[in-house]
Amino acid sequence: MANQQDFEQVQNNAQAEMPVMQTKAVKKKKSNFGKLLLALVIASGVGFGAYTVMGGNVSQLTSFAKQDEAAVAQAVEDVAFYSPVPTITVNLLSGNGQDEFVKVGAVLEYSDQNMEEIIFTRQARIIDSFTSLLRNLRVTDIKGSAGTQLLREELTKRANLVLHPHAINTVRFQEIIIQ
Repeated sequence: MANQQDFEQVQNNAQAEMPVMQTKAVKKKKSNFGKLLLALVIASGVGFGAYTVMGGNVSQLTSFAKQDEAAVAQAVEDVAFYSPVPTITVNLLSGNGQDEFVKVGAVLEYSDQNMEEIIFTRQARIIDSFTSLLRNLRVTDIKGSAGTQLLREELTKRANLVLHPHAINTVRFQEIIIQ
């Protein structure tokens, strides 16, 4: 019987200790919950602070992300290759009887490195297209920054027609001399 009394005493002691272990586990959960609650409050505060700094406009927060995407896209686009076009000198249309000339030196800008071979094989057609356009211009068509921009756009269109299905980005002028 002594063994049974010892057994019961050990069992009672074990039961007495069990609630103590459960209490420790509950306390541990409370401390994790407290840390989680604290982190949530801090995150909310930071979010609210950013929101108020931006003037309370959520679209400004998303615009920063779009600007970063645009910067990455611009960095990718900044990789450019160039092929020179021989200098072209032509007579311009003149209504006053004077001889007027334009001399244009340009390069073709493109993004695909494989375009160099295509441009080289079609260069005579590109020069012919550019010359045909320039012969039909007057001095007033080319003067000023607006005229230069229109000329750039038209030369780019003509080069892309010759290079179709491939395309260049733009024409970059090295020189434009009008006499």
